[in-house]
Formats: sequence, structure tokens, C-alpha cells
Amino acid sequence: AIFGGRVDDFQFNDVTVSVILDSFEVDAKNQQPPASFDRTGESDDSIADALISGMPDSLSVGTTNQTTASIDFSATHESRATMLRSLADDTGAEVAYRPDGEVDYLDRLGADKTEPLSPSAGVFISEPRIRRDTAQDATDVRVVSADDDTLFEEAEAISTGADDLEAFRTEFIDSSSTSRLQARATTIADDIADAPDSLEIEARLDPEAVAADIALGDEFPVSLPEYGIDERLRILELEREIKGDGETVRVRLSNRTQATPTRGGPFNL
Repeated sequence: AIFGGRVDDFQFNDVTVSVILDSFEVDAKNQQPPASFDRTGESDDSIADALISGMPDSLSVGTTNQTTASIDFSATHESRATMLRSLADDTGAEVAYRPDGEVDYLDRLGADKTEPLSPSAGVFISEPRIRRDTAQDATDVRVVSADDDTLFEEAEAISTGADDLEAFRTEFIDSSSTSRLQARATTIADDIADAPDSLEIEARLDPEAVAADIALGDEFPVSLPEYGIDERLRILELEREIKGDGETVRVRLSNRTQATPTRGGPFNL
């Protein structure tokens, strides 16, 4: 199945009826939150298992991957859905609510694809919107406890010489656990280190022009010679539009997953 979830709304336009579905994540978000949740020195996959197991019966544990061998994790009066997303943010894992109700906690979504996305292949329906950031990014990352600003951990993203200027990126999270602070700092720093020059592309694609299936998390070679772009980018966001005349997809691609300028922002196509 491509879609699965809870019917949120209907929209009528002449003879066309649009059905809006919410992800099954809404079940876990609306569930009564536990007064407290606390795990000390456990692997992140075991914490994810515990969170998913406590979700409503409409949801079940799917695949869980370990990305961090030992981490402290605690929260009060937060839904299990919110906690699972927070855990994934800290460790760099990725969460998927499947159409059959299974919930996956993975080291990464999607797969590495070899077929390039390029205008010459007729893949791009719209002119791509491109965001570059070639200015100096953070060389170091500091993650601070929102509960106690004297608690923080740091990670180096880009090595600097004696004559180079440091540039710190600071983020606050609702935790006083040093292992969570360090995990989050390392996750962001590694993301910047892997792609020092940030690049994002938003575009509308014709899936029929791509031999491979297009899925969230997939990494494709992207070739846009007119813009001097020839590198591998991952699909961070994907929207499918299925109409009477066929299907199109809108995607946001990036060479980063954590330190992106528009992470979670709206499409502008």
C-alpha cells in the first residue's frame, strides 16, 4: 500500500473528492501521555521498542536498528510519538509509520539509487528551487540543556587551524542527560562534516521518467549542469499527487539530514 492512516478531512470540488489522510502517528500523538518515562544506559533501539510497544493497539513494533549503544533518555508528560521523534533526533535515526500500522526506527530510510535525476532524462517537471550555503558553516556544535544552561556538550564538525576562526552552532534540547546532549551534538557535527557546503533542491518530478521507485530517504545522483550541480542527494520530504491524468511527486533533496536550512518547512513549488 502507498497510503494508510486516519481520514482527517474531505474536500469537494465539482465531481472530484479529495480525501486527506493523517499518518497513523496521530494515534500515538493523541494517546494519553505517560506521567514520566525514564531509561538509563540503554541502547536506543531498546528504548524505541519500549516506546512503540506502549503505543495504541493500532500500531506495532516494526524494524528497529541500534545506532547508539548506550544513552540516557527521559521525559515527562510527552506523547510516545513525540519521545520517539526526540530520540531519533538525538541519535540520527529515522522513524517511519507504515500503512499497515508498523512503526520502524531505522539507522536510515530509503536506499542508494544509481539512476541520475536530470533534466535530460525528462525527470524534472518544474524548474528546481535551489538553496546553497557556501559561507563558512559551524566548525563546532554545542548542545545545551534547556533545563540547566550550565550543562552542555560539544562536538567538532570541521577541523580548524591555529589561524582559523571557529564558528559555533548552538542548540537547546529538553534534557539534562550528558549522553543525550553529546549524542545530539555528534549527530549534527557529523552531518555538517559530511557536507560542509549545504545544498537543498525542491522540485516536482515525473515518477514515470524514473526507472527506480522513488521513496522517502532514497539517495539519487542529481545532475543539473546548468547550475553546476553533480552530486548525490537524499529525499528528505516527499509528497505524491495522484490525479486522473497521472502521478507527480514533489521532493526536497539535500546533502544533509540534520543541519538543513528549511528542515520541516513548507514546500514552495
